[in-house]
Amino acid sequence: AVAKVLQDHYGFQVRVLKDSSRKEILKALNDYRKTLSERDDLLIYYAGHGFLEPEIDRGYWIPVEGDLQDNSEWIEFPAVTDLLELIPARQVLAESSSK
Repeated sequence: AVAKVLQDHYGFQVRVLKDSSRKEILKALNDYRKTLSERDDLLIYYAGHGFLEPEIDRGYWIPVEGDLQDNSEWIEFPAVTDLLELIPARQVLAESSSK
């Protein structure tokens, strides 16, 4: 529904990753490093499972293969922000709505 609104009402080019693995999510972020320029803007909307580790104040995205009892497939927020900093877009906004 969010993709449709962004396309129909705001003219965004939308790429939807549904039930994606850790590798697919990180690959998509890496692809933007190669395809976007300083003239582009990027909006990332993550609507999936997440976890905040209160002992270290660290957040994670949990991809489709992720297990709440095993963090080996989780994506740490610092990994996401590091990749976002490497994308040469003029503006980058990441919105995370985790369950």
